[in-house]
Amino acid sequence: MAQADKGAPVVRQQVALHCPEPTVSSALLQAIKWSSLGDWPQVLKGIDGHILMYGYQRPYVSTTTLPGTVEYDRPSRPCDCLILWSLPPSWTHLRWLLSLARPQQIYIRNHSPAILPAEELKAKLKFEIAKNGDEPLNLLNLGQQWWVAPSTIVSAFREIGYPCSDFPETGLLEQELKRLQRWYHCSANRLAKLP
Repeated sequence: MAQADKGAPVVRQQVALHCPEPTVSSALLQAIKWSSLGDWPQVLKGIDGHILMYGYQRPYVSTTTLPGTVEYDRPSRPCDCLILWSLPPSWTHLRWLLSLARPQQIYIRNHSPAILPAEELKAKLKFEIAKNGDEPLNLLNLGQQWWVAPSTIVSAFREIGYPCSDFPETGLLEQELKRLQRWYHCSANRLAKLP
C-alpha cells in the first residue's frame, strides 16, 4: 500500500481487451494511388464513381454537382475513391477501412482530431471498465470513438495499473499521445510505403 501512496500504479487484475486485426492483401495496398488533398471541391468534381468521405469533422458534400455518388465513414460497398479528411486513429483502423472500401485512389487532408488529455482518457477507461464488467473491451471501437490508437489505450490502461500483458510494449501515455499527433500528420507518400 505504501507504493500506492507514492503515486506508483497499483497492479490490478488483467482487463479483457480485444483488438481485431484486418486482412489486407499487399496487392491491394500496392495498387492504391495516394495523394494529398489540396483544393478538395475541385478534386471531388473530377471523380466519376463512388466516393467514401471519412474523418474527424469531415464535410458533407452536395451530390447534385458531382458525377458520382458519396458515402460517409462506414463503407457499405467498395469505393473508387476514399477521401480521408483525417486519418483513422491507427494503422489498424486504416487497414480495416481499406479492406472494406477497397479504394483505387486515396486523398489525404490531414485534418487533426482533438486528442483527449491523458487524465481524461484514463478517466474514460475507468468508466468503461466499470460499465462493461467482465466483457472484453474492443480497442478499435474505443479508439474510433475517442480518436486514439489501440497502443495509446493500452498505455493508458498500464498507467492506471492494468498490465495488458497480451499486447506489445508501449511508451508512457504522454509519449503515445505525441506519437498519435504525428500519426495524424502522416503524408500520402509515407502512408503509401507502409506494409
